[in-house]
Amino acid sequence: WINIPLIRNMLRPLRLPVTRVSQDRAGSNNRIHIIATLVLLFVVYFFFPSIDTPFRRDALEFSPPVLLTNSEYTIALRDRVHLTIETLDDSLRKEYGQYYQQIFRSNYSDFFNMGELSRERLVRRMTRKLVESLVLREEIITFTWVTSGHSSAAGHGNLFNQSYTHTMEAMVSDVFASAGLTFVGKNYAMGGGMTSAPEQAMCMESLYGSEIDIISWDYDITDNNDHWEAALWSARAASHPSQPTLVMVDTNIKRWALVQGLENEGVGVIQASSIEDAYKGVPDYEKGENQHGLPKSLKKFVCNGIPESGKCTDYK
Repeated sequence: WINIPLIRNMLRPLRLPVTRVSQDRAGSNNRIHIIATLVLLFVVYFFFPSIDTPFRRDALEFSPPVLLTNSEYTIALRDRVHLTIETLDDSLRKEYGQYYQQIFRSNYSDFFNMGELSRERLVRRMTRKLVESLVLREEIITFTWVTSGHSSAAGHGNLFNQSYTHTMEAMVSDVFASAGLTFVGKNYAMGGGMTSAPEQAMCMESLYGSEIDIISWDYDITDNNDHWEAALWSARAASHPSQPTLVMVDTNIKRWALVQGLENEGVGVIQASSIEDAYKGVPDYEKGENQHGLPKSLKKFVCNGIPESGKCTDYK
């Protein structure tokens, strides 16, 4: 009874950036905010359709009555998701002002390396989740993001609930809930020089649980040039019972080549690289450029062309 074509139409992707800055040191409110926002927007806009599509303004009042036909039910669900995304979008426009367009409406292919097979696998996973939420209405259907990595990924220097994983969960939950899904962000990153292998790689199910939809690798500093560690981590993640999509938060070409090959073995893989284009034009604090009127998340953020370096480190 489920209208699969309509559900799949809900999954048409938009171009959104996702990334982070590679620094293995105490977490930053500014960096965590902008990175988490980029990540969650990729997830939300990738899975759900453009908010420019016409939709019913009363969608948030929708409650699935028995009298709706299958098509009407699916369309009403889509409309509710659209309106929730628009609400989030409006809050981001207010937050980032004139910089909203360049940060959140950039070509996400400039920030991501993702093949067509990986995109299709993500769409298929979300399609299955949406179908489950429609059929199993009495059960909680989750979409789980797991972060693994070093101290920067863990958010050390901040409260645990200020890490980018938890910021992402807090911001994206309403959108997923509007589609009948519960978004869960699990922060299992740790400091102390922990590398991605062998311990983290060989004990994934014990460490991260049995239900994972997306798992991120964020060990660029601690793994350094020991590429075998990322290779072992990705191979073990690929064999996890839930077959999650792997997100490499990394710019290393050699390391990415080891992981990218898994796409031909039935695994979804994504490389999230640099956000340089996202903050181009943001006034440079160390160069004495005017910080007045800047959004809080971007104030004293760029120093000598580099985010949170030099004098900007004092304002993390």
